Amino acid sequence: MSIKYVNSSRLVLLAVGILVYRSGFSAGFIIPESSVEGIALSDAMVANPDSAGAFTYNYSSMMFADSHKASFDLIGVSVDTSVSPLLPNLEKGKVDNQASDAVLPSVYLNQKITDQYSWGLHVGVPFGLEMVWPADTFSRFLSVDTVVSAGGDIAGLHPLKSSLELFALSPSIGLKVNDQFAIAFGLDYYNIIKVEFNTAGSQTSGDGSEAGWNVSALYKQNNWSAGVSYHSAVDIGLQGASNITGMGVVTAKTELGLPDRLQIGAGYKLSDALYAEFDIERIGWSQYDQTVLQATGGVLPPGTVYSVTSNYWSDVTNYRVGIIYQLNDSSQLLLGAGYEEGAQKDAYFDATTADADRYMLSIGFVHKIDKLWLFKAAYQYAGIDDRTVNGQSYLNQIISSGGLDTDANGTDAYNGQYEGHIQMLSLGVSRSF
Repeated sequence: MSIKYVNSSRLVLLAVGILVYRSGFSAGFIIPESSVEGIALSDAMVANPDSAGAFTYNYSSMMFADSHKASFDLIGVSVDTSVSPLLPNLEKGKVDNQASDAVLPSVYLNQKITDQYSWGLHVGVPFGLEMVWPADTFSRFLSVDTVVSAGGDIAGLHPLKSSLELFALSPSIGLKVNDQFAIAFGLDYYNIIKVEFNTAGSQTSGDGSEAGWNVSALYKQNNWSAGVSYHSAVDIGLQGASNITGMGVVTAKTELGLPDRLQIGAGYKLSDALYAEFDIERIGWSQYDQTVLQATGGVLPPGTVYSVTSNYWSDVTNYRVGIIYQLNDSSQLLLGAGYEEGAQKDAYFDATTADADRYMLSIGFVHKIDKLWLFKAAYQYAGIDDRTVNGQSYLNQIISSGGLDTDANGTDAYNGQYEGHIQMLSLGVSRSF
């Protein structure tokens, strides 16, 4: 198998196997922020029985609502990340990720069927990433291509733009077991509208969809509350096509593994005016271990396995705390802080995700009018841990494999100092009816 053939597989693999919704950045590629209140509390909401914005974190919370509710939130995301390339890349100073800002919608509603049953629906964007690196950011690809002359086109592996549009549709039904305890069951339908991955030698796109399931529960007793929410892992089958310069079109299929998500938390009402909550979240990123590409047509025979890309991400644990202070009968001040652990380890580091730990601080304000309308706003700042990458020799890997292994993950092709931050500004409105 020539290097150029592996090149074509790599292009599609990176496109459909790693990246999700344009813009947004999170530990792994999850975007846990799904309501204005959630952003304000750094996502510490799974045990909250009272807030309208808690529904997207724990669907069983709808059983404690005193009426039907509908909410529409807009989440603005601004990502500022960069890399300062290190040898053997050309050391050219800081290079900015040129990803566009984005506005993500989150729509949710619930309605009582009887005093014991309710149904709910959430439409949002639970995963996301966009990375846009200028040409020659990682010059190692070009230098390796110059040395390895046996039919290769390594420079074409240089990532330029990576993005994908995704939304999730989650219907659920809740049961109130008694005045203190409720449970809910639902589906998570993920629709990848378009994946895009452009390199120095290719333009790639694809799409796909799949459904998973979720279960949640909430317990409330006096001033205490406790909640749990679980979303199953899914493997989304994807179909894509790459237009490879000098080669033609290759159609292919692969799977994108999305992790399971478990969030548990406890809340306590310290007084009539003050509520505090602490949550722990476990993300099963080990689901994202390898990405295998198989041809379905085009310039290569159907069934041909082009490449196996090693990701080997690790499961992570995240921590969140939120405080709600009742300013008066109509207004609330919300404060939050959190820590999210990066899933991508040095041995398989890939700049198309450039994952790292992050720390969050957030603030928000909620105001009620006429007991029916709720207007809300929130801001969150997330600092991304600085990360210095010094991988194994990419050239030695290619030579020792006889020119077959062009997987750049974990190699010096991505050597550099990575840093950045994310800002989120969110506005929303809820109505009881």
